[in-house]
Amino acid sequence: MLEEGDYYFEDFACTFYAPPPIQRPYPGRIKVCARCLIFEPDDIHMPVLKLHFKFTEGIKAGGEAGDDPALQQHMFLMVLNTSIEMKVNNLIYPYKFEKITENARKMHKFRLDYVPTASFLPRVAALLNIYRLPDRQESANRLQQVISDREHLITFDMSRLEDLSEKTLLEFRVEELTPLANNPGRFVVSTHRVYFQPFNNVSATAVYKYELAAIERVLRRRYLLRHVGLEFFFSGNKSSLFAFAQPVHREAVYNLIMQHPDVPASHPPALESVTAAWQQKRMTNLEYLLFLNSSADRTFNDITQYPVFPWVLSDYTS
Repeated sequence: MLEEGDYYFEDFACTFYAPPPIQRPYPGRIKVCARCLIFEPDDIHMPVLKLHFKFTEGIKAGGEAGDDPALQQHMFLMVLNTSIEMKVNNLIYPYKFEKITENARKMHKFRLDYVPTASFLPRVAALLNIYRLPDRQESANRLQQVISDREHLITFDMSRLEDLSEKTLLEFRVEELTPLANNPGRFVVSTHRVYFQPFNNVSATAVYKYELAAIERVLRRRYLLRHVGLEFFFSGNKSSLFAFAQPVHREAVYNLIMQHPDVPASHPPALESVTAAWQQKRMTNLEYLLFLNSSADRTFNDITQYPVFPWVLSDYTS
């Protein structure tokens, strides 16, 4: 749902009051991002709404005339000239853009369930002002500063350690890489485990925990042509890929983990021996191709370096 370069901060429980002709409330959650707000309704039959700052004419606190005064402190209005819908009936399809010309339909009203508008709206207004800066480079720099300031305030939650006797050995800022999104957070190495704590609440899991004894192998990876990636492989064909800010951070984590007695040494077999095994039919074509892709730094966790496979010919006469 996020475009390239966007950044997800946090989300809040809220109710969206659909404009005419629907005019009914829909509970859900509103996600605050660097370039938009995204409302995800609880009702999967309703579309997800992307409220892009590009199409935002204004945003203000409070509701409309006739709204309950007791709820006004939790309400805000967002005026949009274009609506963006997706995932109607929970189906994946191209975004639907609709130009809005009627003033009544431009008004998008929300009520925050637990947070007062006074604490929510300044954050959104600041992001909207940054997006509207005429100098795109200044806008990008200001946004990066906001993100950096926020991430520096977030430290690893020590209460999430699995064992009270554990000691943390290293902590770095990383991005967990998946084919569709990158999730920034804190990466911690302790005496018995590695932990990943995302900066946001996009997942129901606050902290991911990986036993060092459960690691089958660790491979250095490139990310965006930089030697900053580290991929962990676990039993059951599970893996996780993390990108560090600097190569020296990656190397510090790799060397520390490989010194642990429960982590096996990661020495991939030589290409010549694997090729010979394939030629002797001791491994399948798929296993051989997966080995070649892994040796070339390709992984299923990075869409920019996704594994490649040759076409299988079935017509040898054309």
